[in-house]
Amino acid sequence: MHIPDKVSFEAAATTGVGIGSAGYGLYKVLGLPFPDSTVGNHSSQTEARDTVLIYGGSTATGSIAIQLAKLYDFRLH
Repeated sequence: MHIPDKVSFEAAATTGVGIGSAGYGLYKVLGLPFPDSTVGNHSSQTEARDTVLIYGGSTATGSIAIQLAKLYDFRLH
């Protein structure tokens, strides 16, 4: 992947940790199906009233988890 000029190699190298942690929590622990070509149309798997708490959403891992949870139309608090 291309690293933008303003991002150091060290900062770019840590991206995988956040994605792995968020993915483990949402897909392994909560059991959500993996996103595929039908992303954004998961009404049969989750309902709009379903809620997920992402504690620490301002962290790198938390912000990635928020983006992944939004794919399933979870109500975020």
